[in-house]
Amino acid sequence: MSTVLASVLGSVLTALVAVIGIFVTRTQSARSDRRLALETTVTGLKLLASADATDYAPRALVAGGLATLVHLRQPVLAMRALAPSWDDDKIDVGSAVWLISEVLSSSNAQAQIEAAGILDAHATKLCGSTPGQFWWPAAVEFRWLPDAPLPARLRLIRAVLETLLSKPADWWRTGGRLGWAVEVIHQAMDSDEDWDLRSFAADALDILLPFVGIARLVDIQSAEGWVSVDEIRAALEAFKTERDATVASGRRVRSIVLLRPSLRKLEEWLSPNPS
Repeated sequence: MSTVLASVLGSVLTALVAVIGIFVTRTQSARSDRRLALETTVTGLKLLASADATDYAPRALVAGGLATLVHLRQPVLAMRALAPSWDDDKIDVGSAVWLISEVLSSSNAQAQIEAAGILDAHATKLCGSTPGQFWWPAAVEFRWLPDAPLPARLRLIRAVLETLLSKPADWWRTGGRLGWAVEVIHQAMDSDEDWDLRSFAADALDILLPFVGIARLVDIQSAEGWVSVDEIRAALEAFKTERDATVASGRRVRSIVLLRPSLRKLEEWLSPNPS
């Protein structure tokens, strides 16, 4: 073997050993990271239980444990733990809603579905005793989530209506929060990718806007600032015109079974008010 060839082979072997060393180091590091994440996750779950593991920990620790799981990128596990904790009244409404907002803002589709489902299940319990006082996820307070999975979006829009329906219309008007639901539904009608969900949002707006007019509401807060009720009304009429043309061309608009009862209840909710 020539000296040059031996030198080249030596260099190749040295480089190969170095690459293998880097791979082994990274593999060990990844395993250590996974092990650390698992241990921290288990610690977060332990925060949910009392010292003797016979009951829940105090509410503050439950909220902290669930927040830890969310920030450890375990949103599905956090939502699975949140559901029974909330059902058993072991977490306050504000903390539960904050956790849901964090998960809705994530890109984890399964976690978003579970978060929207939990919000929907508890929608009638989000309001306080003072008019206009309620807890709602900041992620969707003045905007919509058009990129979330369709099952999450369907439950989210039902949660909007069920929260609204949980108190009399005058309760919202007196507290100055009548417009929040109108704007969320408006955003859904404008930006959702599902035609049938947009159509449902338009039907809900068609019921709500006359009452908003009676309440003399002129502008509604949105994520980008104030939007006028006239602008929302114009967007609704434009969509209805588009829908009529689409239906005339043969496109069927589905009536979403999941949402039908909420729409009927919305009509009944406003029926005592003068038109």
